Amino acid sequence: MVSGYDLAFDIGQSGLRGIITSTRHEPAIFRIDTYRPSGSLADIVQGAVRALAQASGISSFDAVTSGLTSVYGSVGPIDNVFGLLNDEFGVNRLILSDDAFTSFLGARGLTSGVVAAVGTGLVVLGIDATGTARRVDGMGPMAGDDGSGWWIGRRGFIAAVSAADGRECGSAALLRSVISDYGSIDGILEHIHSSESAIASVAEFAMNVVNAARSGDDVSISIMRRAAQYIGSAIIAGAGTEPPGKRIQFSIVGGVSAGADLLVPDIVEFACRRGLLAVHEKPLGSALDGARLLGSVVGLERFEPLVRQASSRVG
Repeated sequence: MVSGYDLAFDIGQSGLRGIITSTRHEPAIFRIDTYRPSGSLADIVQGAVRALAQASGISSFDAVTSGLTSVYGSVGPIDNVFGLLNDEFGVNRLILSDDAFTSFLGARGLTSGVVAAVGTGLVVLGIDATGTARRVDGMGPMAGDDGSGWWIGRRGFIAAVSAADGRECGSAALLRSVISDYGSIDGILEHIHSSESAIASVAEFAMNVVNAARSGDDVSISIMRRAAQYIGSAIIAGAGTEPPGKRIQFSIVGGVSAGADLLVPDIVEFACRRGLLAVHEKPLGSALDGARLLGSVVGLERFEPLVRQASSRVG
């Protein structure tokens, strides 16, 4: 039975976003900030589809496409996930991808280059003219994510606490920002411990650091410059090893991309010192746009295991 609805969604450490499309209605976007992925791949995907079905009031979908965090560049077999979604929602096509791929697809289509998804975490994907993909980082805060929103927010909290303690390298500007947002320096711990996701709650403070840097706070400027070095290093790795003078076209997406005006000049300079020409290009769209586009990409199998697909057999 054909429902006429397709669902694309993006699961990140900061929540769940979905877009439902059909030939009969305008696309509808839903956001569930409280959704936290956990359990097996089947649990995560089935839970997300259930949450979006409940939010939208739509109980069946023809196709489901998604970008997922924390699959570390390799989406496992999905036949069991497809079977569950087929039984519960009538899904006849399923495509699951590492969110690095949907970030790239949303930002650049399949045009060669590098995309740095800098949100709560950090993951970079480069695709060259031959179609070869290189994924960098995306390992989570315990093993990676330097330069991410979590990293920037944490460094900002440390600078605020240092100022409150009278230690060196503290930032009075960030201390004022903490007090404004959380009432006191102790409010940081209360905020983190009461949140659905401690990592995401720390990452929320990244924009405070961005704004303080724009206002001329030296400590915040230093944090952003260091973040740019980490991101720049990941972008160069995603571009692959090539002769000096190589042109790298890159885009930045994710929540921290709102601070791209601070990051891009240092990323370009970082690359220049290594004999590379880095050129920043504005992204075409988001990871959610990329998830929606997954179903229209021809030859997805060449990107396995970054992407897996399953569908009902016809005939």
